[in-house]
Amino acid sequence: MTDDRHDPSDEGAPPGAPRPIKPTPEIIALALEGLNEEQVLAELQAAEGGRWFKLEDFIGELEALAPRPDEPCAGRG
Repeated sequence: MTDDRHDPSDEGAPPGAPRPIKPTPEIIALALEGLNEEQVLAELQAAEGGRWFKLEDFIGELEALAPRPDEPCAGRG
């Protein structure tokens, strides 16, 4: 059975991609079991206040870990 109604999550999906599956109430309840609302609120406030890491804080580490085009890399043949 196909549902041809427009779903905003379809936008940008490659042709033939499966449609998203709506979570059941049981799945939502399971996900919320371990949720600490105070911690989530604190993280959101930190993000709004600009106290999260910024790319500039760790870009050097990422660049050091990234393979260079002229260097051999596992899996490249």
